[in-house]
Amino acid sequence: MVGGAGNEVLALLRDTAARPSFDPGLAGGLRAWLEDAAYGVVASRGDLAPALALGPRELLGPGTAPAVLNGDADVRAGDGAGGGVCGGGGGGAAVSEDVVVSRLVHALFCRLVVDGTFDDPLGDALDSCRAEGPGGGAAATVAAVEAMAEPARAALGVVVATHAAHLADLVPRLAPAWMPRTDDRVAIPLAGGRIVLHGVFDLLVGLPRPDTASLCAVGLCTGGSWARE
Repeated sequence: MVGGAGNEVLALLRDTAARPSFDPGLAGGLRAWLEDAAYGVVASRGDLAPALALGPRELLGPGTAPAVLNGDADVRAGDGAGGGVCGGGGGGAAVSEDVVVSRLVHALFCRLVVDGTFDDPLGDALDSCRAEGPGGGAAATVAAVEAMAEPARAALGVVVATHAAHLADLVPRLAPAWMPRTDDRVAIPLAGGRIVLHGVFDLLVGLPRPDTASLCAVGLCTGGSWARE
């Protein structure tokens, strides 16, 4: 049974009449504009420069340096760049409290989409991060929480439980036929693969159709725009 804001979300997803039609000309024009910009960047860097992988941080705000692609290697400057917030790079750097909260809430969000419920917000979020295995942001998050003194960990549990309550109210149970998937990665090669735009959708619902907008993309953020990084 879905209640609260979850009913509104379901109503919006079901309202097929309100969806805009797909405009192939507009999509083709956007792709051409991106290609022109990409070739401009390639020309400015020189023919021998390695390919670049650009994510949201590099394109929209401050962060680590862009990835440099050398053959099959993806060498990133700084502390690494991740996919989903519970699976991103950690590199051994200190993890801020905002990032810990963001990763834990993201883990709960994924669990809610897949399983429809959770019992112990903090404990379940940590279990999900542990399931990611060693290395990366998930392991760094678990280590940061386990290193906390008991009062700090209790306070963190209250914060995560508050976010969990909001998620439970907002996220409806999505029918399997809608193909809900979390941490869906996307990569768009430009300029013959010399530049790759990449990112991760926290949640995608629906399947592409040739004539009507049929995909819903959801982004999850617990604080500022880049808290999850």
